[in-house]
Amino acid sequence: MELITWKPVPDKPGYVNVDKMVTYREFTDALISHLKTAPMHDETFVHDWLEYVSPDKREYDGRKQQPRIPEFNLLYAFCVPGGSEGYCFHIEVVARDYTRENIVIAKTLCTNKKTVMCIMNAINEFIYDALLNY
Repeated sequence: MELITWKPVPDKPGYVNVDKMVTYREFTDALISHLKTAPMHDETFVHDWLEYVSPDKREYDGRKQQPRIPEFNLLYAFCVPGGSEGYCFHIEVVARDYTRENIVIAKTLCTNKKTVMCIMNAINEFIYDALLNY
């Protein structure tokens, strides 16, 4: 997945500037596609173990134009125990102004350590591949 689109700098041949970043929805859709093909330890796929994968709630605030992920210094994932059961997986960025922004939230009801680690590894694999193109 390409997180960013570049445009040439007109007065500096060979130089580029950021044209635009992907939207929260584009990022989430690419992640879901990856998770649907990422194998688990029991011959299922990662996506089968998730209750939901959702972009950050800002996408749903009624804007006509979908918000874009900010240019960032750091892109990372972590998981925390859910409020009532299972685990929540978060993907966040630290923007260039050093503010943190949540991009995606995913949830599993599973509490099996091996399964949770497989899900986290698949999410980190997606992030790693995305960063190779950043």
